[in-house]
Amino acid sequence: MFQHVSTGIRLRSLATTRLLCFGLLALGAASACEDKGLGRACRLTFDAGPTQGAYTWQAPDCPSHICNKPAVQTGLVASDVDTGPYCTVTCNSDSDCGGGETRNFDNTNDKRCKTGYVCAIPYDRNKLCCQKLCLCRDFCVVSTGPATPAACQNDPAGCS
Repeated sequence: MFQHVSTGIRLRSLATTRLLCFGLLALGAASACEDKGLGRACRLTFDAGPTQGAYTWQAPDCPSHICNKPAVQTGLVASDVDTGPYCTVTCNSDSDCGGGETRNFDNTNDKRCKTGYVCAIPYDRNKLCCQKLCLCRDFCVVSTGPATPAACQNDPAGCS
């Protein structure tokens, strides 16, 4: 009789251990898919005007701390782009920019990105010089995509 109780305790202990391990695995997988805030609306502390690009790398409302409003690419009418500043992240390829927040067209006050994101180099100066960021396609000419600044085309290490 004593052996059955002992075996039952061991089986329950093994089941508890397996359940605990599964729970830890699930928690680890969930943390690997953390919300980077891509596309979340954010505030710049200054206005760069309708056509110039602007960013801050100390934005408290962005997990990456990068709030961005790219320059409207030549070939687009600036007044046609009503997308506001948004949280962005560094990237290596377009696939790194999937899943970003986009506009809710039922909400007229929503100024998030309409068309999704692409990985590109928007700036050739300062802290984000020649770094790839996820850019909202609203600021790019559809037929050509985002333009890489001339200073970043041949020597990205030349940033100062």
